[in-house]
Amino acid sequence: MKRIAFWALLILSLCITMTAFAAKPGDTVTVNFWIFNNLDGAVSARVGMGYPSEAFDFVSAEIVSPDVINSAPTSKNGKFGLLNMKGLSAGTFATITLRVRPEAQAVTYAIMPVVDSVYNAQYEAVNMTVMGGDITVEHVWDEGQISLEPTCGSTGVKTYSCLYCAESYTESVPATEDHREGKARTSVLPSCVSDGLWTFYCDVCNTFLREEIIPAFGHADGERTVTQLPACNVPGAMIVWCGNCGEALRTESIPASEEHTVITDAAADPTCTETGLTEGKHCGVCGMTLVAQQIIPPRGHTEITDAAAEPTCTGTGLTEGKHCGVCGTILVAQQIILPQGHTEITDAAAEPTCTETGLTEGKHCGVCGTILVAQQTVPATGMHTWDEGAVTKEPTATDPGIKTYRCSVCGSTMTEEIPAIGLPRMAGDADENGRVDLADALQILQHDSAEDVSINTSNADVNSDGAADIWDVLLILQYAAGWNVLLK
Repeated sequence: MKRIAFWALLILSLCITMTAFAAKPGDTVTVNFWIFNNLDGAVSARVGMGYPSEAFDFVSAEIVSPDVINSAPTSKNGKFGLLNMKGLSAGTFATITLRVRPEAQAVTYAIMPVVDSVYNAQYEAVNMTVMGGDITVEHVWDEGQISLEPTCGSTGVKTYSCLYCAESYTESVPATEDHREGKARTSVLPSCVSDGLWTFYCDVCNTFLREEIIPAFGHADGERTVTQLPACNVPGAMIVWCGNCGEALRTESIPASEEHTVITDAAADPTCTETGLTEGKHCGVCGMTLVAQQIIPPRGHTEITDAAAEPTCTGTGLTEGKHCGVCGTILVAQQIILPQGHTEITDAAAEPTCTETGLTEGKHCGVCGTILVAQQTVPATGMHTWDEGAVTKEPTATDPGIKTYRCSVCGSTMTEEIPAIGLPRMAGDADENGRVDLADALQILQHDSAEDVSINTSNADVNSDGAADIWDVLLILQYAAGWNVLLK
């Protein structure tokens, strides 16, 4: 009976744990990793994560069992390291959380552990069943589009499409119960003197429903055209047109003006050489001059002196001139004075040294500073003459030393490193703290699980097989527990 109860409990646990999770793109799902059976008595193992990267992104991992001796992985490539010298416990030991990618297909994916390095306490490779779970990705449907409009007598079709793939499905749209009156259509346009006509149809099936008369809107005054301008004592005339149909409606009179329409003739100021005019007035209707404009004589030029400019080495100068300050006319033209030419100064050469460049001889103008012959850079010789060097810092077991060399020409110095003597090898001391304990076993496991942990691989390889792995961890644990084992 105990055996039957055991298997019944296992089957119930499997059904609960392996239930498929339903998810959509963008959702996060957490899957349990658990040991189904450990009939061979495994005491250590490594478990990685198996899932399709094109369908899921790694979010996080969480440890839920003390049998996991390393920290939770931070990427798909990380692994859980399991160790229990009394035998690994059945049940959930960790969870992983994944995010469904938009590219995931609408199918069921198996999220399974990848197990390796399974050993019993006698260092023998054994079998152990580790389980995960399933994730079923579902379609995400849009709000649907009418692909066939319903009419007054027939049903329509509405199509729904998945936002992440090409899948779709359709559903029926019920037919409309009654005619639906659409917008009025103008059959006959109204005019100023005659009625028009609107017709109405069903905007679903286009069946004629009714007519409606559009009343004539009548004439309306629009633009006016002057046919005769009024004079100071004679009236004018204009035609009034309909603003709707353009028909001439009537002729109206434009009253004559009893007085002249005074227009001011603006004054014009005289210039240096031209006459001006005073303000005048005339009638804007009959053209009669009311106030005559008088001529104003020219003012003459206002003389301004243009200062002379001295010439430079390369630029011309100017003589003194004159112009009018009002109209800008040149009264006395300025004459060009030719350039003076450069005053040559020699720039001495400089010899190069071991580390510093030199210069060739050059020339420049002593007045304006223009470079006449550019100085060229002469490269440094770059050839130090070093002595045999002296040790300025002795090396120790952990720190390098220093040897210093001096140039006999310029006095420059350079140094080179003398390697440290180094510490003797201590088998099992992976963290190099001078002792062998559980901390060394943990660091080797973390290093073996691809975590960013630094160890002394020579000290860690206690079985001398050329690798720091789970075998070395088991030997160190036995050594720390007081077993009679040899660390090589």
